[in-house]
Amino acid sequence: MRKKRKKIILTVFLMVVLVLLIVLVTQALENQEKTKTEKLARTETEDYFSDYLDVHYLELGGEIYTYSDRIENYLFIGTDHSGQEEASGEEYQGSMADFLALLVLNCTQEKYAVIQLNRDTMAEVILMDHEGEDTGSKMMQLCTAHWYGGNTEQSCENTVDAVSNLLGELDIDGYYAMPMDRIVDLNHAVGGVTLTVQGDFSQVDESLKEGETITLTDVQAETYIRGRMGVGDGENLSRMSRQRQYLQAFSSQAKAKLREDPAFAKKTLEEMKPYTTTDINGNKISKILNRLSKYDSQGILQLEGQASIGQALDDGIDHTEFRLDQDALRELMTELYGLEIM
Repeated sequence: MRKKRKKIILTVFLMVVLVLLIVLVTQALENQEKTKTEKLARTETEDYFSDYLDVHYLELGGEIYTYSDRIENYLFIGTDHSGQEEASGEEYQGSMADFLALLVLNCTQEKYAVIQLNRDTMAEVILMDHEGEDTGSKMMQLCTAHWYGGNTEQSCENTVDAVSNLLGELDIDGYYAMPMDRIVDLNHAVGGVTLTVQGDFSQVDESLKEGETITLTDVQAETYIRGRMGVGDGENLSRMSRQRQYLQAFSSQAKAKLREDPAFAKKTLEEMKPYTTTDINGNKISKILNRLSKYDSQGILQLEGQASIGQALDDGIDHTEFRLDQDALRELMTELYGLEIM
């Protein structure tokens, strides 16, 4: 009887051990399967983001477009002296952005282009307060974006946002701003820019004779790229044409200087530093200049549109309002960025 009881106890014990082993093995297999599933899901997710991480999105004309080339965009801003940029806090007032150009560096295809933006382009401008806070927005001239903010950095950032929104929420990687009157320093650095005078400057500077090829003095250079009222037809589009002409000539002479002196660009940028506002560090600027020296140029391009007179600024004064041709904008962006519709 005692032996039989021991045998029953042993049998029960073995059954319990067997059940425990089955449970443990089952749990181990379930955990292993769960781990495999999680790993597979994680791998699929990583592959998904790996495939789409470098895809960028733009919204143009109500349509979503993508591009996958590695492209860097930098905004260059030239300001007038209409504000009070030396002041701070409530006394600060940004100036108008007379010159706006976007450098498009396609690092995948090793080419670059410059998009010149009309200062009068109608755009959604954020009404940034002196604390840098968004207090709403209004459709008005692009140049006014720099007017808002509590310091020059905020004014530049507000201008970047306005340009980004105008171009379908394009990612802009940095900005470089300087007063337009410092063109005298750049002109001096290359020994004066040589070009053929466009437009009638007789009411402004008789030394600038239309159709004559001259090497601009520093003072003439400022007059040439900033002059509008009393020059030719007095339109900003004509001034923009002169600015493109000057930039192309300046670029050629700067490249020649760079071949003579590899440190030319670095020295010039250092000399300009006290007058500029930028979020692009020296190392990044060096990389940009290096790419510009190697990449193929697609030229200085402009956005097409229609100019009219209006009072969007609500100051009781008529101002030029330039509205972009959305079809032309889409074509240009497609050409530069390789856009594909989703």
